[in-house]
Amino acid sequence: MGCYYAVAQTDVRSSANVREGEPVNITRHGRRELVLMSADHYDWLVAAAKRSHRTDHTAGVVLEAVRSAQMDPEHTALDELMK
Repeated sequence: MGCYYAVAQTDVRSSANVREGEPVNITRHGRRELVLMSADHYDWLVAAAKRSHRTDHTAGVVLEAVRSAQMDPEHTALDELMK
């Protein structure tokens, strides 16, 4: 299913922002051809594309993203509505 490309070692080293969660566009002749991203980000995208309504079918990476999500303090008043 997957397709692997050989990327020059210097290109991989220079794309440190992949480890920080930001996809990197790889161009050919000035046009975007590939996107390099972390495995977790890819797994999250695949899981999001499948969107299941049952949490027991949800990918672990998505559940962890929900667990670790932080609400903006601007919306703290909404907590009262949940009581």
